[in-house]
Amino acid sequence: MELKEYVKIIKQHRVLFGGIWVFVAVIAFIWVFSQPESFDATMSIDIARQGAQSGTEIAGEYDYDQFYRLEADDRFANTVVQWLKDPGVVNSIYSDSKLKVPSESLRSLSGAFRAEKLAPNYIRIRYNATTPGNAGAIFRATEKIITERSDSLNADSQDQNWFKVIFSGPIIAKKKLPLLPVAVGVVAGGFLVSIFGVMARHYWKEET
Repeated sequence: MELKEYVKIIKQHRVLFGGIWVFVAVIAFIWVFSQPESFDATMSIDIARQGAQSGTEIAGEYDYDQFYRLEADDRFANTVVQWLKDPGVVNSIYSDSKLKVPSESLRSLSGAFRAEKLAPNYIRIRYNATTPGNAGAIFRATEKIITERSDSLNADSQDQNWFKVIFSGPIIAKKKLPLLPVAVGVVAGGFLVSIFGVMARHYWKEET
């Protein structure tokens, strides 16, 4: 069937075509704008040391001159990033914050926090929350859990120059719907559904 024949069929059923298009668009817009509010939040972690260090004093396996200190900070920052991808750690954070975990899926839990190491001693963490209050609760729980894990690593050695995690934030912003892409998607989707509906109606009528 050629394109002009499809156009002819659509013109014959233009009322049905327009009705389906409007119906689908209205339902889609209602669904989109009835979704609960969501907030983007960001926190950061600076990796510091608990004690002051001078010169190139050696403690444990680390040589604390500037180069080796940064290398050690970098490795520890990688460890923190991996902690925040651990479903067990994520579950502990949400449990401590008295909030329901965003998903029961281990894969989804691993992505609840989007941690990114931007420098050897600086980590930025993005996450989502349903309210600003929940975002704050998650921030406080994350600070508590990560600090406890860091301290537990130093429980035996009691290194005076062990790593210290310093949290900042959270910065919270309400998610905004990208209206233009949403509108384009709704209109395009309604158009395709309308064509399908008209063609189904046309062939059903021919068969009967």
